[in-house]
Amino acid sequence: MQYIQNSNDLLLLSSFVFLILLAEFVSTFALFLFAKGFFLSGIFFYVLKIIIYIPGIDIFKRNKQRLLKYKIVKFGMLIYEKIGNHPLFIEIKRKIKDFKEKIIVKFRKVKDEFIIFWRKIWKT
Repeated sequence: MQYIQNSNDLLLLSSFVFLILLAEFVSTFALFLFAKGFFLSGIFFYVLKIIIYIPGIDIFKRNKQRLLKYKIVKFGMLIYEKIGNHPLFIEIKRKIKDFKEKIIVKFRKVKDEFIIFWRKIWKT
């Protein structure tokens, strides 16, 4: 990462764009694998996408001002902020959070019942 930070702006931009495009390609490939029924391979490639995004996010966080000089990055950031501030997106995020909380509560009940069940079995 130190090499990229000390490099010129064009190398910085190309490194960032390459990582983002590679991650999106892997994501699309994972979607095709899911559609064809190869679920484990699809999961593997989707996790790979997340792993590929990590250095891209790190590059962006460390060099945000240098990257925002380019219109393509500025445009992507503008779209990201518009989507993130849209009321529909905020409502969807809230509903997903509520759904996750319901699942966690349900999972805790099942987990507690499972523990009680196994304790009863091991005591007898």
